[in-house]
Amino acid sequence: MFRPDYLALATASLGAAVAVGGLALAGPDRASTTLAGAKATPLVTVHNPKATLQTGLRVTRYDQARGRQSGYKLVTRNGKKMIVKKGKDPVPYEVRGRCGSSWFTFTAPSGTHARSFTFRTGYNAVGPVAAYHWEWRIDGPGSVGWANGLGGGAKKEFSGRHAIARHGTYSGLVTNAWVILDDGRVCGSLHPTDVRIF
Repeated sequence: MFRPDYLALATASLGAAVAVGGLALAGPDRASTTLAGAKATPLVTVHNPKATLQTGLRVTRYDQARGRQSGYKLVTRNGKKMIVKKGKDPVPYEVRGRCGSSWFTFTAPSGTHARSFTFRTGYNAVGPVAAYHWEWRIDGPGSVGWANGLGGGAKKEFSGRHAIARHGTYSGLVTNAWVILDDGRVCGSLHPTDVRIF
């Protein structure tokens, strides 16, 4: 099982720009893709009803070190695991339990001619997040890209613009993504996706 080093993640530089597979990032919260020679073409957008735009976050394991840093600990009471902290109500701990939601969606550009479309992805957790790791990819004519982000916050969204090289099917998918809550729960995304014809 992948075990993230959240301390290293939290101290990683967030401002460095990276370029991977044609996706140029200018920080963790904004992304853009530029394709040389992209021409304006008549826009046709069709949403795939089988796409799963929103999925849950599910508990995968407990990070004891993270929990201790915030004053939480995992205990067993009457045969049930609970996350406890002095002065707070106990939280039931259950692997695969719900701990928020995640999403990925394309947004059609306006006008009859368009060079690009936008996308949004992110998470909404049930409590404060100590660290996160978020990867997505976009596949389609002329481009494949992925990116990740590091940081905190109970809710976070990433968005960007993607060039339309030519008409065809574009798909977006959250591939490897998780958040670590302050209470120590590690929650993974269930891979939301969107598929459209532009």
